[in-house]
Amino acid sequence: MGLFYLLTLYAVIRAASSPRRWWGAIAIVSCAAGMLIKEVMVTAPVVIFFFDRVFLAGSFKELWRRRRWLHLGLAASWVVLAITMLGTRIHVRGIGYGFDFNWSQYFRIECLTVLHYLRLAAWPGSLIFDYGTEVPLPGPGTLTACLLVLGILASLMAAGWRRHAPSVFLAGCFFLILAPTSSIVPVAGQPIAENRVYLPLTTVAILASVGLFRVSAQRSVMVLLLATTALGAATVARNRTYDSALRIWTDTVAKAPGSSRAHLYLGTALIRAGHRSEAIVHLEEAVRLRPSYSFAHLNLASAYFLEHRNEDALRHYAIAVQLKPDDHVAQSNFGSALFAAGQKDTAIERFNISLRLRPNYAEARVNLGITLAHLGRFDEAVTAFQETLRVHPGHVLAASELRNVEEFRRRSGPKPP
Repeated sequence: MGLFYLLTLYAVIRAASSPRRWWGAIAIVSCAAGMLIKEVMVTAPVVIFFFDRVFLAGSFKELWRRRRWLHLGLAASWVVLAITMLGTRIHVRGIGYGFDFNWSQYFRIECLTVLHYLRLAAWPGSLIFDYGTEVPLPGPGTLTACLLVLGILASLMAAGWRRHAPSVFLAGCFFLILAPTSSIVPVAGQPIAENRVYLPLTTVAILASVGLFRVSAQRSVMVLLLATTALGAATVARNRTYDSALRIWTDTVAKAPGSSRAHLYLGTALIRAGHRSEAIVHLEEAVRLRPSYSFAHLNLASAYFLEHRNEDALRHYAIAVQLKPDDHVAQSNFGSALFAAGQKDTAIERFNISLRLRPNYAEARVNLGITLAHLGRFDEAVTAFQETLRVHPGHVLAASELRNVEEFRRRSGPKPP
């Protein structure tokens, strides 16, 4: 999205200085492409409109006279975004109302969050990969202080508009680009996300560089070189944290111990690394922090199952499917645990539920066939394996189990007199 955002801006700049009309077409197409990727692109037509006014046209009248069709074309890309949002069911992604926060609660959180982003823009220390959903609401005192700081910033920008329009524009862009995710429309699954600042940071970098150059042109190169070196070293150090899922989630849990999602994914990474006992500790913490987290219950049940703690596994599988009955994977895994516990008839019920939810889910159908074979219902087992191979022709386990059942039936068939 950031690439298309900046490409749109660049194409508008070229359109203003070039007689070739295809630069305008590139700007519109680029803007529409960005709308297909991320909702934050909604701000691009507005930001570019004011950029044109401040840096290119000099007045709204001149802007409208020269490039009104270009800006109308950019604004028309909002239609692309609207269609995309309707087609992707944005509410399913945890965006909007009816989740963990209402608009006023989310606004209170984001007032503090925006200041947090500004602090990180000054120096990116203690970066956190995922804050999770358990974000506390700021108290009245904290909220008042945040609003006071933001109000002072807004007042300074308004007062300096006439004399320092370029600087005010750049400062305003920082807040405007953040507005879709940091205002009153809750992103319930991720109210704080430091990756949202990567595009607004361009305005901060430009302001800092230009401001430093105006204060001392001779020293600015040395200062910028030192800053670049320091920030580059910080980037290298941070990139080491991204070496593996285990390392990034260990770092996240250390910095955000109250995040159930961080504990969940650290537990999942530990299972993959073979540290199941340690994984169970973090998965239990994820469930404790957020008892309604179906995915955490599912992964905890799987960890218990691998440790042969079948009673604990069955309890958490039952909770997982109760919290999210339309999860075909949870239903199938629950069936596997029931099979291991000797409850084969109940296991068949779970496999059938999984297949009703996802008819082509191979794992559930193969496990159904295995369970039926154990109960001596060979004809039904053969049908299950054959159906799996019809949908997934290369399924190795289904082919192997089908051969086993047919061989068993051949050997145990009626003997000739």
